[in-house]
Amino acid sequence: TKIRFEVSDLSETSVPPGWHPALVTSARMRRSAQGNPMVQVVFSLVDMPVASSPLADYFVLDGATAHGLAMSRRRLAQLYRAAGLEPKAGDDVVLADLVGAELDIEVDRETWAGQERLRIVGHRRRSGERGTQAVPV
Repeated sequence: TKIRFEVSDLSETSVPPGWHPALVTSARMRRSAQGNPMVQVVFSLVDMPVASSPLADYFVLDGATAHGLAMSRRRLAQLYRAAGLEPKAGDDVVLADLVGAELDIEVDRETWAGQERLRIVGHRRRSGERGTQAVPV
């Protein structure tokens, strides 16, 4: 039996832009290409085939402009709230708290280094929950 590639196998852009239910599968510290610390959060899209579903979001913690760092930290706090957590000033950032969280993520397309790719542009509590509202990033 011959196995052939499908069009959807060859590009991550088979995931349509818009809101998707997602599960946080991992959250960990990493280093950027420039060696700066950052948080990487990986999501599995619940409504998409397994092969196309992992998407990552990144939160830079050092090495950017003051404005960029403030935006990144604010986005991370918004992700915690979308995951149903309520961080307070002075709380430790415990990435393990995010793993297993169910929420919605908004996906869009962008061109980076000449190639189209997906990026996460928003987080919100899972649709259908009371008080659900978009959390812009």
